[in-house]
Amino acid sequence: MINLEKFIARRKALGLSQQELAAGICTQATLSKLERNGRIPSLKIMTQLCERLDLTLNDLLLTDPNTSLVKATLEKAEFELITLEYAQAKAQLAKINTKDLPDTLTEMTYYYLLGYVQVLGGTEPLTALFYFNQILTDLDPKGQTIFSLLAYTGSGLVYSRQGKNDQAEFYFNKVFKQIYHTQATDAQSVGRILNMLFFCAQFYAKINELKVSNALLDYAYKLSAKYHVTYYVARVLALKAENTHKAAGSPVEVKKLLTSARVFAEFNENDQLLKQIQTLWDALDTKKQGRDRLVF
Repeated sequence: MINLEKFIARRKALGLSQQELAAGICTQATLSKLERNGRIPSLKIMTQLCERLDLTLNDLLLTDPNTSLVKATLEKAEFELITLEYAQAKAQLAKINTKDLPDTLTEMTYYYLLGYVQVLGGTEPLTALFYFNQILTDLDPKGQTIFSLLAYTGSGLVYSRQGKNDQAEFYFNKVFKQIYHTQATDAQSVGRILNMLFFCAQFYAKINELKVSNALLDYAYKLSAKYHVTYYVARVLALKAENTHKAAGSPVEVKKLLTSARVFAEFNENDQLLKQIQTLWDALDTKKQGRDRLVF
């Protein structure tokens, strides 16, 4: 629920009439219904009204202990997803009852995570399309939030893992056209943008569009540096190493990238990624003389 008292108090503190606040966003009647009856307009309108009042939607949400627990559980699941711990992410999501999802944003977070866990760590990846469609057809049909892009990315992953690259490319191209224009507002949104950049880059590498893949990875690396987000750096560097290896690049350059990836993976205690990095290093060593293990 929205804290209407705080909303109205902020409008009055800024000396704005209903007409002035609504100007260019919605009708005064829409704003009046919100303030009088608590009738919430569209997510886009509500977001714009909050921005004009220098508020966020989170500033206005009335939460109870159960709601706070749901959001904390989703945050934990999202962290497990980033660190490739899919079973743990699935276990976190299993704790949530859909009846306890307090608002549309939380619902979209839940379905995006549920879809990703299913496609990345589940046994029936096609089931993930059902969850993504909850976002695309019901919760954000006009594609006004980052969750639609996350759902497109997830749908691309589903088809890619089925070997249906044409269908996968349809979805990844949708993301590619918008990703450079998607604004980061906080650490969480940065992480979600990096998520999409990485999986898009991974797909384009799969279909041998290595220049496109590397451009996406370079952008992801710059974003990580700008916002001091380290969790995706190791994955970005590891994929860049794979691309370099695939393009018959210098083994020295490949190992340099892998060494850097290893440092970040160890820093973030990402054991799953460390195993992947070691596998590629061993593949390089096999080409030379034996399978000497990497010593850091």
